Amino acid sequence: MKQIPFNTETTQTIVDQFNRDGWIHLPGVLTGEEIAALTEGIDAVFDDPNAEETNNVYDAFSAVRLFERDAMFRDMLVREPVISLAEKLLGDDCHLIADGVVRNRPGEAVNHWHTDDLLIFPLPDEIPHHDPRMNIPNMIINFQFMLTDVPTIEYGPTEVVPGSHYSGRRPENSGDAPVTKGGFRSRKKPKKHYGN
Repeated sequence: MKQIPFNTETTQTIVDQFNRDGWIHLPGVLTGEEIAALTEGIDAVFDDPNAEETNNVYDAFSAVRLFERDAMFRDMLVREPVISLAEKLLGDDCHLIADGVVRNRPGEAVNHWHTDDLLIFPLPDEIPHHDPRMNIPNMIINFQFMLTDVPTIEYGPTEVVPGSHYSGRRPENSGDAPVTKGGFRSRKKPKKHYGN
């Protein structure tokens, strides 16, 4: 199946929602055949006894630089509609670099609220949050593809707090309640999402 970019109107709608909410759920981006191949390839990386020596696997459920392991992982970096969305969100100087995986088995998870990368636009305590009328520049974005169904929270692994990118802070971890000082509070349990 040839993958093509979204049309201009759909792309702009996605970009606007991403900029407003800090994430977007796009179902059906991968085909069943792609999911099966990626799952098999990921299992092969984790089953490789040399993967830790090559620094492709660094803990029980994380692997990085998969483009070194198989061309299908490299091809995901330029796959449509991913690459055209990345270029639209990040601009002409877009660089795709990580190509990693988190493989959650039962009982394995990052189970605390966190930001995946740097806090690029922090705010002091006396400023409650960035003005949501402005677009915060996208410096780093993640594309996450859920390769298994996530019918309930017990299956994890991803929850997001829409609008939390405006908080200018890392999340407070008080139990399982996602709270930011910026006043944004919500729970979403997507099967697949794009987020920053």
